[in-house]
Amino acid sequence: MNMLAVTELQKKISEWLGLEVGVYLDFSNSAHIYEKTYADVERFVKIVERRLNRP
Repeated sequence: MNMLAVTELQKKISEWLGLEVGVYLDFSNSAHIYEKTYADVERFVKIVERRLNRP
């Protein structure tokens, strides 16, 4: 159900921006963040931020 909602949102945003819909790729089995996994999520976010900020 989450995949359907996200791809529908992706379509709406692409229409709003006047762009073609891009690829949707999902590797998650759960989008929930629990206290015991918070440190893992923080590490993941830092990795993504570093990759996005590369020149």
